Amino acid sequence: MATRDEVLTMLQEDLSDELGSIIQYMWQHISAKGLESAEMRNRFRAASMDEMRHAEQLSERIDALGGNPTIKVGEIQSGGDIQKMLRDNIEH
Repeated sequence: MATRDEVLTMLQEDLSDELGSIIQYMWQHISAKGLESAEMRNRFRAASMDEMRHAEQLSERIDALGGNPTIKVGEIQSGGDIQKMLRDNIEH
C-alpha cells in the first residue's frame, strides 16, 4: 500500500500533466488552421475545459491530504497541422 507521501507525489505528477494538457489543447484550439480545423478546434477547446476540471479535482485531493498543489506545468507540444496535433495528443 502506498504511503501518504507517495500518493501525494503521484497526484502532483498527474496535476502537472493536466496543467500541460490544458495549455496544449487551448493552444491547439487557437492555432488550428484550414478547412478541416473548425470541428477539431471545438474539440480541442472542450478537451482543455475537461482537463481544467481534472486539474481542479486533483488540486482538491492534494489539498485534502495536506499537500500544496503544484503549479509546475508538464510537457507541452505545439505547432504543426491537425494531424501532428492529434499525434501529439495521443502521445501526451
